[in-house]
Amino acid sequence: MTTPINTLIRKSFKSSFRLALVGTLAAGATFLAATDDPQQAHAGHTNEIPAKLVEVVRNATRQFIDVNAATATGYRPAFGCV
Repeated sequence: MTTPINTLIRKSFKSSFRLALVGTLAAGATFLAATDDPQQAHAGHTNEIPAKLVEVVRNATRQFIDVNAATATGYRPAFGCV
């Protein structure tokens, strides 16, 4: 059950070529679907945040505006992040 090295190289090249071709087509489709008009691109998005939600978050986090108060209650950086 030995396969000639030329056959293995050819199969490997074909697989790599197919993967590169699919990637290129996917990238091309993304660029073709993109629009130059930012207003049109974000037409379905709204930037309105409910005022009540903002108020709730601000009230819940007000006590931690000072970093020393947050560390005094036991909060610490996780995984080196602050």
